[in-house]
Amino acid sequence: MSTGNVAWAAVEQPALSQEGVTADAAPAPAPAETGLADIVVTAQKRSESIQKIPVTVSAFTTETLQNANVGTIAGIQGMVPGMTINKGQSSANLVHVSLRGISIQDTSKAFEPGIGFVLDGVVIGTPVGLLLDSFDVERLEVLRGPQGTLFGRNTTGGALNIVRAIPDPGDDTHGKLKFTVGSFGRTDVEGRLMLPLIKDKLAVKVDILSSTDDGTIYNSTLNTHLGDKNLQNYNVTFHATPTDRLSATLILEKQRDRSELPPAINLLTPDLITDLPVTGYTTGANSPCLNPQLSFLCRSSIRKSDNVSEIPTKQPGRLNMSAATLHLTHRFDDFSVVAITGYRDTKQRSFSYLDGTALGYFPIQQNERYEQFSQELRFESDFEGPFSIIAGGFYFHSKWHITQITELDAALLDPTLAPGVGIITNPLSYSTDYWTTSKAVFAQAEYNLTEKLKLIAGGRYTWDKKRLDLVNYGFGMGTPAPLNAPLPDTVLGAPADHGRGSVTFKKFTPKVAVQYQAMPNLMMYASFSVGYNTGGFNARAPSSAFIGPYRPETLNAYEVGFKSDWFDRRVRLNVSAFRNEMKDKQEDLTIFLLGGGSGTTTVNAAKARYQGIEAELSVLPVEGWSNSLAVGYLDAKYTNFSGDLGQGSQDLTRLKLRRTPQWTVGYITDYQFALGEGTFGLNGALSFVDKFDTNILNDPRGRVPATTKIDLSARYGFALDGVDLKIIGFVKNVTDKHPYNGHFSGNLPGGFFEFAIPEPGRTWGVSLEAAF
Repeated sequence: MSTGNVAWAAVEQPALSQEGVTADAAPAPAPAETGLADIVVTAQKRSESIQKIPVTVSAFTTETLQNANVGTIAGIQGMVPGMTINKGQSSANLVHVSLRGISIQDTSKAFEPGIGFVLDGVVIGTPVGLLLDSFDVERLEVLRGPQGTLFGRNTTGGALNIVRAIPDPGDDTHGKLKFTVGSFGRTDVEGRLMLPLIKDKLAVKVDILSSTDDGTIYNSTLNTHLGDKNLQNYNVTFHATPTDRLSATLILEKQRDRSELPPAINLLTPDLITDLPVTGYTTGANSPCLNPQLSFLCRSSIRKSDNVSEIPTKQPGRLNMSAATLHLTHRFDDFSVVAITGYRDTKQRSFSYLDGTALGYFPIQQNERYEQFSQELRFESDFEGPFSIIAGGFYFHSKWHITQITELDAALLDPTLAPGVGIITNPLSYSTDYWTTSKAVFAQAEYNLTEKLKLIAGGRYTWDKKRLDLVNYGFGMGTPAPLNAPLPDTVLGAPADHGRGSVTFKKFTPKVAVQYQAMPNLMMYASFSVGYNTGGFNARAPSSAFIGPYRPETLNAYEVGFKSDWFDRRVRLNVSAFRNEMKDKQEDLTIFLLGGGSGTTTVNAAKARYQGIEAELSVLPVEGWSNSLAVGYLDAKYTNFSGDLGQGSQDLTRLKLRRTPQWTVGYITDYQFALGEGTFGLNGALSFVDKFDTNILNDPRGRVPATTKIDLSARYGFALDGVDLKIIGFVKNVTDKHPYNGHFSGNLPGGFFEFAIPEPGRTWGVSLEAAF
């Protein structure tokens, strides 16, 4: 984990089993005879040892992830210092990631997160559809701190670089099948086949995944479990090497997800919450609780471990994603030219209840389509001597369309109205088209001043353009109808407000670093870099007067650290300290006004400071027994935050930043030894994430408590008639912890809804894997 994560990889085996996609995936180094295996990463767009680069990066190989039974990338929660990962509410296949306290939690695709996502070298504009199964992940790199020079804008907190395996035309035909059954009706089928089409010239890899379960959250209204998973993913990869200098890789992918949306847990309360950090601000006393006929929906005592849903029906979701990626690399004598082209088309449809109650009085339906195209062209030197450089250009364009339809029971607005008086249609309904275009040029050079001292300098100049076309639909009174009746599919009524906007931004983001190889086993470094998260428009503004734009946020990052190996590579200790200073910080706020409309808006909330220390220790006491410990300490706070969150202008500096746990701790131990005709392995993982807030006003209902989770697994591998078999048994979340992973609400007293998304408790499973 993190910079010292290599003990998680198999000892005495190569870090990677296949050559990666062009220069974005590293070739496997020669196996180490003893000690901790080396990990080769591409955090600087080159294949380099993780111990030799001045970047704080976590690296997880396929074997690492599978030994720890990490099913998707969300499973590394707690394994990386200063990192939190939570699933989103608007899709079953959406992740919210926070690194060193940098994150954005709004699910709107107009809000670009401060954490970059890169899949097979392609920058992904929105983190939907990225809950990839580890079965097809060759390597997962988590880069912490701004990565703007090489990975682009919107990486102020860091980046997740996901590399999948490609076929080798020189290999013989081989494949793998894996079957998993488990709790809540879990059934997974995974398959991979790699075969050469033209020996040494062309090969193909086919990956198929089907993952289903019957839902993990109990619903008391329907007396069943909700949140069914139904996901299929298909991936075909062609890799050609027509000459010794030219290589090409084409990746075609299709994802079909019919999983239900995560059910909400009702947090309505009749109590006015006054113990907020901001004097004069209150929340709670939700509007439905003021109606005596509906008070049964509300409760004055909220248990953070209550994961019982009450919604009246299932919440169907639909996601179809198609993607294509093309890598071309031509190697010359002293340099290479790399071209990476990516296209991604995602269509979504979802239905959910924002109230989380048995009445289902606030249903919402969303239909979305998101398309993106990107092109990167770069030059990579391979000069003899002390100088090297990477330089290139980047183009990105995306278009997003969304139509949202909602209803609200009129009786909830006024306690004097009887239930069933009518339905308020379209209180939050809108249709939005949103275009993003980004262009950039970049370069990063390295120069060895001496045999031990290296200077690294680089920069990126980015041009961004955003366009918005937003239509809001006005309030209307419908006829009485059942509260959980289906929503209209296409009828939105007459437009009440129409807003358009266009804005451009440009920014230069430099980076400077020095690294000093004090000893063969000890490298020290210091760096300064600037992060840039682009601005934009409020795609869900309650009226055209509030569409913005909001400005970009920028971050100055300072970091020092060292990376070291000791005792014949049996102990690895890496430590880093950082300080990040952010200005024009973007905050996504949802404000609901009684009788006066509602919506989401984004403001630039002045300044914030993040600082901390991260340490990673890997120990290999004896061959076959690896141990890794990662500890992160984060001190994050606003340094200047004055404004109005809906209850008057105040000094808001005392508020705690969201999703900034002070401590994160991860420990994994893995022991493998010969047993009979095969190999037996035991794996244990412990993760601790300190308490943190998820609500901008620090509403205590949105405070996720400190959580410790333990996962255990055992495996036995053996050969049978030329087939390598492996049997795996595992238990996740052994102590049955299931806190809420976030709080969603308005920021005013009297809000129509308050809800959280629960996490499942203890789960178990058994897998059978066959490789041939």
